[in-house]
This record gives sequence, structure tokens and C-alpha cells, in this order.
Amino acid sequence: MEDKTERHNLTPKTYTGEKLASAIEAVLFTRGKSISFEELSKSLGVSESDVIYAGDLLKERFASRKSGLALVEEKDSLCLSTTKEQYENLVRIAKVPKKQVLSDACMETLSVIAYKQPVTKAQVETIRGLSCDYAISRLMKYDLVRELGKDRDQKGHPMLYGTTDKFLQAFGLSGLSDLPKAREPKSTAKEANGDTPLDV
Repeated sequence: MEDKTERHNLTPKTYTGEKLASAIEAVLFTRGKSISFEELSKSLGVSESDVIYAGDLLKERFASRKSGLALVEEKDSLCLSTTKEQYENLVRIAKVPKKQVLSDACMETLSVIAYKQPVTKAQVETIRGLSCDYAISRLMKYDLVRELGKDRDQKGHPMLYGTTDKFLQAFGLSGLSDLPKAREPKSTAKEANGDTPLDV
């Protein structure tokens, strides 16, 4: 393997150095993993020496603009990586909660609770025709539904459920009076995991 001084004496045959460096950057970004000099050489129609030369130019490009990315060379291959200086930022973004997603089953259950509240689980299940234990559990986890207390007028005093302020915020409502005209939800045999998601 040539040292860096020798590398810069190599000049690309079919690309200018900067254009080849840009091509390699695009390929590495798209692939998302390391690619060997040989594969880059064959796919771009240049020699491995050209790849090495352009790789050094790309390293210098990242360094000169103080990029958050760096080109890493490992075992006759190249890959894109983040710089060590960005580690704390990557940790922060990894800790950001993911956007919540509601399944069709959860949406149907939420609709029934929103329009019929205060309502018991049994009443929701009667309307949907399906068990809603999982859906109510998920909705409470997302803070879209809450317990309102027990229904003292019914046998066994079942829990009553209603929506939360976060529900209003998530759907852009100033109050329950802003809910659109109710439509009876369609029953579904799917529960939670296989349904079409909706962001909230």
C-alpha cells in the first residue's frame, strides 16, 4: 500500500480528482457501509490507484470544511463515519422520543372513547365488537386516554375512560365540542400490530 506522499503523485485517468472524490462520497453515502477499493474501482471504471488518490482528496475535503463526517480507511476499503466530536450530539438525538404511531385498532378505540366518554371498556368493546385491552393500554401509555374513576351505577363498578388534554393537542382541537360529526367505527379483526399506522 502506498504512503500518502506517493498517493498524491497518482492522478485519475477518467475523472478529475475532485469529481471522483464526489462520486465516491455519493456511493459511500448511498451504500451506508464500507466498500472495497476493488469494488469502487470496478463500479466507477477507474483504477484502484485512482480510488486511493480520490479518497485522500475526500479526507482533506471533510477536514477543511470541518465536516461532521469523516472518511475512514480500513483493510483496503473506505466508509463514511461521523467524527468523534459529534458523539455527544448523536447520543442526544438517540434519546429523543420517537414519534408515536397509532394502529387502526387504537384509532377506532380512541374514537369511541372520544365520542362516548365517560365510557367503560365493556361499552367500547360492545361498539367495536372486539377486545380493546391492548388498545386502551397503548392509548394510556401515549397519554391520549385516562381513567376518570369508577362507574358506581354499574355492577362491579367498572372503570370509566375519557380523553386527555394531550389528545386535544395531538388532533388540533380546542375542546371536545370541536370533534367532527361522529361516524360509527368499522369493526376490525386486526388488533394493533398489523394495522395501518397514523402519526399523532
